[in-house]
Amino acid sequence: MTTQIFKDSEAFKMRKDKTINGVSPEFAERNPDYENMNKTNIGCWNCWECKDCEDCIECYTCNRCTDCSKCIDCSGCTACVSCSSSVKCKDCSKCKICSHCFSCANCVRCIDCKECTGCSRCTECHTCDDCTNCEDCKICNNCILCFSCQDSNTCFDCCDCHICINCTECIDCLNCEECIRCFNCEDCCSFKNKKGKKRRSS
Repeated sequence: MTTQIFKDSEAFKMRKDKTINGVSPEFAERNPDYENMNKTNIGCWNCWECKDCEDCIECYTCNRCTDCSKCIDCSGCTACVSCSSSVKCKDCSKCKICSHCFSCANCVRCIDCKECTGCSRCTECHTCDDCTNCEDCKICNNCILCFSCQDSNTCFDCCDCHICINCTECIDCLNCEECIRCFNCEDCCSFKNKKGKKRRSS
């Protein structure tokens, strides 16, 4: 796709053809190969070595992202797809196949995240793996090793969450509702994973 130099981001926003990529004069001076850097992008501004991205702003080596802003390996992205090595994401929505995220916040409806840690205030995510030290997540499903989750009324297979229902394969549970194969229940649940290790869930 065509990439042109614009005076600033405001001039870029006023362009007639919204498919054209834009760079600032400063960016073009630092990156003389800016056209080749953006050849697969559509409507991106000051992006560096991104591939198949659309309407992204100041992103760095992102892949198939949409509406991202100031990303570094998909950091700080919105509506990313196939993110990896994401650090300190903010306001992500509908991410798929994320991995190794750290300290992400306000993620919504993310799917199949793996080895993400320290996330907070995520909602409606599901099938997340190893969400160590995540906090204040709500209505997430099939997540593992989460902590301090709140109002998780539709959560299941969660670990160290509170107010969960519909638990399965639990032991040492506390005040759970509609659990299956539970015993010694009282406020939170523990169950064994496939490797035989105990994990807490509620």
